[in-house]
Amino acid sequence: MNAPAAVESPLAAAERLFCRLAAERLDALEDARLRYSEGRAPFEALAEIGGIAHKIAGTAATLGHADIGRIAAEVERLVAIGATGPEIMPVLDPLMEALEALPRP
Repeated sequence: MNAPAAVESPLAAAERLFCRLAAERLDALEDARLRYSEGRAPFEALAEIGGIAHKIAGTAATLGHADIGRIAAEVERLVAIGATGPEIMPVLDPLMEALEALPRP
């Protein structure tokens, strides 16, 4: 007789999806940060960083990652008020480190 397949809880599935998306968003943040530091469309790069931070902030706290959500919201806020890269990068670095520390699906 075969054992029944384990059913994944909706929260576990959402957490796995969050971690997968976080890895993709980390890659996008790294790319945007590099473009900014190289002076390739720096304003667009900062806008992209703000958009990615917005997406992270919107889901992180819901799934138990309040610290990540808080940092992402601060990055988003800084971009929205027109802060410059030197003001944003010291907040972006901890966000990227936190995303890097998440489990990889």
